[in-house]
Amino acid sequence: MFPLKKTYTFFLAIAICISLFSGCSTDKMIAKKVARTFKKSEAIKQYQVGFALYNPTNKKMVFQRDADKYFTPASNTKLYTFFASLKMLPDVMPALKYVERNDSLIFWGTGDPSFLQFAIKDKSAYNFLLASNKKLFFAPGRYSGSFFGDGWSWDDYDFYYQPEITELPIMDNMVTSTYAGPNKINIEPRVFSSCFEIDSTKTSGNFQVSRDFLTNTFHYPAVAAKPGYNQQNPYKTSPQLTVEILSDTLHKSVGLVNLKIPANAKTLPGAKRDSVLKHMMLPSDNFIAEHLLLVCANQIGDTLSTVKAIQHITKNYLSFLPDKVKWVDGSGLSRQNLFTRGITCTCSIRFTVW
Repeated sequence: MFPLKKTYTFFLAIAICISLFSGCSTDKMIAKKVARTFKKSEAIKQYQVGFALYNPTNKKMVFQRDADKYFTPASNTKLYTFFASLKMLPDVMPALKYVERNDSLIFWGTGDPSFLQFAIKDKSAYNFLLASNKKLFFAPGRYSGSFFGDGWSWDDYDFYYQPEITELPIMDNMVTSTYAGPNKINIEPRVFSSCFEIDSTKTSGNFQVSRDFLTNTFHYPAVAAKPGYNQQNPYKTSPQLTVEILSDTLHKSVGLVNLKIPANAKTLPGAKRDSVLKHMMLPSDNFIAEHLLLVCANQIGDTLSTVKAIQHITKNYLSFLPDKVKWVDGSGLSRQNLFTRGITCTCSIRFTVW
């Protein structure tokens, strides 16, 4: 999802290209037909367009137009995250890292986005922590990075497509408010219920929740929410808030402890990787995409770093690309991403509209 520039991928072109390959005897004829399409298209003339048509049978480029120029890929970036996840992650995602010491269970996040995520609804970590009869302690500090990715728009902090990045995300790192009856809304996680304040100066318009920039203070107008109302707002994250949400959700105390992850920490298996990837790709979920890169980083070291994950992926799995990519985040929210020809859908057309 990218709010300020729309990226259109014409998957219908797949069928067209297949038809061309099967109906024409030579790549030269195909190239002429595609060239005529480009020349006649009024839509293409209005925008910056990069296009490449490749024949995988003879391993030759059939037609290209500015394919070697760099474009901001927007959500096409998720194709790289998808590829990296297939290469680096096991069939079952690592939900937590943990050790048991005497009467305590100490756990670390892996960046796994599926913990009570609204679509995936994985409860592996939840059930594990709930079933433990030991004292629970969360050890933060594995994540190395900002709560926003490089090049993100800070004034989008209150929109559902830009939740903050954390090492132990819970419930999408968002507050969900839904219609619960006349003059009543339901709020999840429940710890945020006391953070909602009515704005008596707003007495008209639609019911809409907004959050202050630096705090978890949420405002809503003095109008009634309508049946079917459902909204998500990212909350301001912190380790302390993480344990508060865990304590409230698990109905048991969870503490904080400053402890570096040891070499003998065990891994708790979680959601199926392919299920998580599906939920990233179909709605183009930014939250899942960003955290999948942290899970990739979890596979190569103790530090959950988007930068280190991307460096590892480009060095070990993307050396075949004809042009070096500039890749900075998992979702494509950043304007700093710049790609040319790369991992795109076979025979698809892609262009970016500013």
